[in-house]
Amino acid sequence: MSVFKRILNGYRSIFGGISGFILLLGFCTLIGFLVSYPAWKLAETKPRIFTAVFLTAAGIIVLFFLIRYFILAWRANPGLFILKTAGLATLLAGFILFVWQTYSRRPVFACILLVISVVAYGIIRFGLAGTRIKSNREDIPEKKSL
Repeated sequence: MSVFKRILNGYRSIFGGISGFILLLGFCTLIGFLVSYPAWKLAETKPRIFTAVFLTAAGIIVLFFLIRYFILAWRANPGLFILKTAGLATLLAGFILFVWQTYSRRPVFACILLVISVVAYGIIRFGLAGTRIKSNREDIPEKKSL
């Protein structure tokens, strides 16, 4: 290959990379504008509808990932899944009761409920650890290296 062709190939690769970057930047800007402008316009004209739409969308996304996590965790180890879910539900209920009692102007009772929920979580997650069903990793003996 001649020197002239190598120089042209070098410039072609440089300008190809730069033009690819500029095209990608323009594409991202266009997509961002097409998503954000209607959302901004809706927020300006009808804020209640905007709030409802985006809270619903966020809720659907969170539910999707939670359900996906729950299905994968159940398939991996049902016993451990039940313990983790019970512990999480206990903490969530305790936090909700804490907030509710705080807004009901009963802060002492709220703190007692929060402490009870944390203790119950500890009992569920760590006290019942001996009752867990073994996972697949615990069933397979480890290979010892020489």
